[in-house]
Amino acid sequence: MATQSSQPSRIAALADSISKNSSKIDAYYHVNNIPSPSFDPVDTLDDIKFPEGIQRTKTALLDATAELNDLITGPRGLVSNSGYLALIKFAMTRFIYRFNLVRMVPVDGEISYDELATRIGIKASTLRQLILAAMTFHMFQEKHPGYVSHSSVTRLLLEDPVLHDCTGFTTEDLIPAFLGIVDALLEYPAADDPSKSGYMFAHKANEPSFYLHLAKDPEKIRRFGHCMSQAMAGPQWSLHYLTDNFPWESLGAGTVVDVGGSTGQAAFAIAHKAPQLRLIVQDTAESIAVAKEETGVNVSHMVADFFAEQLVTGADVYLFRSVMHNWPDNQAVKILRAQIPALKPGAKLLIMDEVMPDAETMSLSTARTQRLMDLSMLALGNSRVREADGWRDLCRQADGRFEIEKITMPEGSHLALIEVAWMP
Repeated sequence: MATQSSQPSRIAALADSISKNSSKIDAYYHVNNIPSPSFDPVDTLDDIKFPEGIQRTKTALLDATAELNDLITGPRGLVSNSGYLALIKFAMTRFIYRFNLVRMVPVDGEISYDELATRIGIKASTLRQLILAAMTFHMFQEKHPGYVSHSSVTRLLLEDPVLHDCTGFTTEDLIPAFLGIVDALLEYPAADDPSKSGYMFAHKANEPSFYLHLAKDPEKIRRFGHCMSQAMAGPQWSLHYLTDNFPWESLGAGTVVDVGGSTGQAAFAIAHKAPQLRLIVQDTAESIAVAKEETGVNVSHMVADFFAEQLVTGADVYLFRSVMHNWPDNQAVKILRAQIPALKPGAKLLIMDEVMPDAETMSLSTARTQRLMDLSMLALGNSRVREADGWRDLCRQADGRFEIEKITMPEGSHLALIEVAWMP
């Protein structure tokens, strides 16, 4: 007869962790006079900056609740029910976005199903059917029978237009791209061509890349731009990780080229750190046309294509911040090789980009977030978030004279600094 283990079961251990961490967070709310979270559209905690310790506690709590939910749901439920629930949430979020419902419901009041249905032009019974489904994901409330009012979720969508645009990009562009991954792989299993990604298949696009398809639609561009600004607004994207983790002052009056530097945010941050440097920002004509200008710093702008031969020869550093992850290896190799004719011995490529952590080091929530980014790169452009060995392999593919000297992952940063020396 099998003996029962004296160790607590996994679900008991998770429940204990949830209880302890919930108590810590609740105590923090109480001590700091922060209202306890709810779905009422009054005071949301969305913009509160929690100290690092409490943030870690929140992460541990989310990890434990997610794992406990999965264990209790069981394998069959994870295969069937979870997929159906995700499908409902996606469909309802898209419905709310496309019909602009957050702006149809009064900010502090309520509206009847009949009136709301008349405004958007569908049957009241169908509208109620959809909104009741959305309510199971805390979108809208029905405090009085037959009337709809905001929840904290939809109130936030109403009051934060950037988040609203990000929701639009997710539902209209990104999720169809995810659903298109399988079709793209069936048609083009090599998965190394940006023109044959899940996005391109889902949207029946014929352009060479997702970005060029996006450029044809001002609404898509605006939505995507807002979504990127939302994603990169957190402290983990701060430019101080770039300025504080590379010896810019040691370059003296040297030259730094910010390749694919957009409107120049990174270059200006470096210029303030090391004013003696000459900085050149390279990007498309569209980006340069709206580039940032600032007096008193040595920053200039240049229209350039990073797939074409580098125009600035003999610079000390060529910076690539959040560029390479957008491109599959064969395209990233072309970008690296395009720099070679301009490089002097000892010149550096400083690649500031994502490095996928080792799987065993990630918590469940971190792993899911990382895989979301990884699959987004696959869905949009057949690219990926590279592991450290992936970056080393990329440099070797481009040219054996590229030598990765070190990879630095600053604490708190989402991006690593990969220092690549040109050693002919």
